[in-house]
Amino acid sequence: MSLDNQIVVIIGGTSGIGLAVSKAFVEAGAKVIVASRSAEKLKTAQSKLGGKVAGYTLDFRDVNALDEFFQEVGPLDHL
Repeated sequence: MSLDNQIVVIIGGTSGIGLAVSKAFVEAGAKVIVASRSAEKLKTAQSKLGGKVAGYTLDFRDVNALDEFFQEVGPLDHL
């Protein structure tokens, strides 16, 4: 399945299942945006996933931060 140029947001995509899902979307051609509370984990995940991945440090418990994140990301195809 090709996801060329589709925008995918993965919250918690820096380790475990989330990282594996992020990798699968990258391999399918998607533009992947990964969000994590940990800047360190985010940096490590981005280096593993390659240059096509945008990363955001985000505290998911902060409603205002979530609103700002989704406004900045804009339209997306998959969450």
